Amino acid sequence: MRRASRQAHVPRNRRREPDAMERAKGRVRAQLRRILRAAADALLPQRLRTARAVSWGMNLRLAGRSLGAMIVVVWGVLTVVGFVRAWSLEGPYRDRARELHQVEQQLTESRAKTVLLESQLSAIDTQPEVRMAVIRKELSMVRPNERVVRFR
Repeated sequence: MRRASRQAHVPRNRRREPDAMERAKGRVRAQLRRILRAAADALLPQRLRTARAVSWGMNLRLAGRSLGAMIVVVWGVLTVVGFVRAWSLEGPYRDRARELHQVEQQLTESRAKTVLLESQLSAIDTQPEVRMAVIRKELSMVRPNERVVRFR
C-alpha cells in the first residue's frame, strides 16, 4: 500500500528535490519515531504493543458489548440505591401506618358509641319508663312522698 503524500499531486517530471531543511526535518522525524518506538517497547507489555486491524463490524460488536455491560451496571446501581432508599424510608412509613391504624380504631369505636347513644336517645323519646329511669338516675330526682335510701 502506498503512503499518501502531504503535497498535492505533481507529475514526476516536475517534482523538485527536497532542500536541506526538508531533509533535516525528515531525519528528525525518523529519529523521533525510533525513540518513541524504543520507549514503547521498553514500557508496554508485548500484548499491548501488537496492534491488529479492527474492522467496523468488530468495533460495533465491542461497542455493543460495552454498552450492554454499562446498562447492566447502571441498572444494578439504581436497584441498590432504590432498595437502600426504601429501607431507610421504611421506618417513617411504618410509624405512619401504625398511627393510621390507631386513628381507624378510634373512628370505629366512636361510630359504635354514636350508634349506642342514638339508640338510647330514641328509647328515651319513645318509652316513658326508660325516660323516668334516666331522670331518676342521672338527675337524682324523686317524686313527692318518696324516700331515698342510700347505701354506702
